[in-house]
Amino acid sequence: MTITIYPDGHSIQQGTPEELARLVFEMQALQTLQSFRNLVEAIPAKMEKQQKQKEVAATIPEAPKKRPPKRKAKTDGKT
Repeated sequence: MTITIYPDGHSIQQGTPEELARLVFEMQALQTLQSFRNLVEAIPAKMEKQQKQKEVAATIPEAPKKRPPKRKAKTDGKT
């Protein structure tokens, strides 16, 4: 299996179909391992962020209580 990389950045892989398949498989495995490592490394920061969120106490102000409407004084009709 040979891989030729040119100065402009493109590359050519030459080999048997089995070698090319193995290369692709190994590259996918490497990407998967790198993604997994990044996730594992991000765990402490995420846990710290969640801990800080738990420590923040939020207070919700109560809604003002509505007063009952004022009732008009009853008149007995003797005015």
